[in-house]
Amino acid sequence: MEQIRDPVFAVDAAILIVMLFGAAWSVGYPAKRIWPPPSKGSWQQRLTWALFLAVFGFNAVLLIAVFAVTPLAEELWLEEQYGQEYVDYRRGTSRFL
Repeated sequence: MEQIRDPVFAVDAAILIVMLFGAAWSVGYPAKRIWPPPSKGSWQQRLTWALFLAVFGFNAVLLIAVFAVTPLAEELWLEEQYGQEYVDYRRGTSRFL
């Protein structure tokens, strides 16, 4: 899990640092602010939304992947631990609600 966690954290941290830099830039240079965007459709608005969606979209995809893969790994472990008893139980039970 650490092999996945560290790169995910690095990507999230990098994007959030860029967003924080943009906010700090806006405070220091109000004439060239990035946030809040000066107008709808400006490059500042597009950049902000792209970074925002990158963070949350990236994490949403990972979360869905974890919820899709975890039951498969867990079922293998349960079958190793409980053998035929678990196989019989699994036949009568749905994987997801």
